[in-house]
Amino acid sequence: MYPKDIRLISVVIPVMDEALNIKPLYQEIKKVLHKLVKYEILFVCDPSKDGSENVIKELIGFDKSVRGVFLADRAGQTESIRAGFEFARGDAIVSMDADFQDPPELIQEMISAWEEGALIVHTKKVDRSADKLLYRLVTRLGYGFLSWITNGRIQVNVGDFRLIDRAILPILLEYKDPKPFWRGITSMSGVRSKTITYKRTARRTGKTKFGLHIGSPSVALRGIASFTHKPLELIQTIGFLSVFLSLLGSILIVIQVLATPGFPRGIPTLIGLICLFFSIQFFSTAIIATYLIVLMDQTRRRPNYVVLPDFSYKLKNRRSR
Repeated sequence: MYPKDIRLISVVIPVMDEALNIKPLYQEIKKVLHKLVKYEILFVCDPSKDGSENVIKELIGFDKSVRGVFLADRAGQTESIRAGFEFARGDAIVSMDADFQDPPELIQEMISAWEEGALIVHTKKVDRSADKLLYRLVTRLGYGFLSWITNGRIQVNVGDFRLIDRAILPILLEYKDPKPFWRGITSMSGVRSKTITYKRTARRTGKTKFGLHIGSPSVALRGIASFTHKPLELIQTIGFLSVFLSLLGSILIVIQVLATPGFPRGIPTLIGLICLFFSIQFFSTAIIATYLIVLMDQTRRRPNYVVLPDFSYKLKNRRSR
């Protein structure tokens, strides 16, 4: 049996229409964590049509280690994870999906990495053969683009299956983004972290809440909008460059008209005016993009900077299994 003073692990599971997966997942997690650590399993349930709430309440009725947070309205996966973070009581919190594509047996390895000093333990999918070919291609391109456009902050094939030390939670919850992109928020270069690899398995039952073949483009776009200004900066560059080129072209046309008596008069002038008008539009868009960048930074309500506390005492007091 585990020592009485060992730390508590919270497993946070966002749920919507997963009635057939809840009990088997509960049993798998209990099998992994039983006699290993103190634990709680916290289901955060979006309103469901298949009776997921009743299944969770049934588990709560006969197992005190199971808790439930039942949302009054559809919040989505990312906000459900936030609710789980806020209600979790553990010294370390594991977030995972309810579809068995996040293998429960990996939690033991995540706890080991945490006990060795990692404050955030990420998991990376190195084998996605269980997914459809088109889905694999789209996600590979999507992750690659996200990683490039965010300068490597978004790691390729690293999802929301992770362990977070309790001491890090207040820092993460300072990010008040609506529908937070946790894959970017938790990628903090100044926090001691570790990445564990695993093979992604197929969903056991039920239907995915994301696109079957192309995943969720909205999630990728939210990641881009949340952690990079590059698209807006590209618009700025195009706008200012178009103004420069149109002015240069207009000057060259005027010089040709004045210097060359036989130079055609109508069409070059019309082309110059069209370029000038389009450049004004691009320039206006560039100005709007500049203000949007400032507006984004001001309305995100993110901390201007985050200071890490001294975690050395935690490593000294942390027990090994």
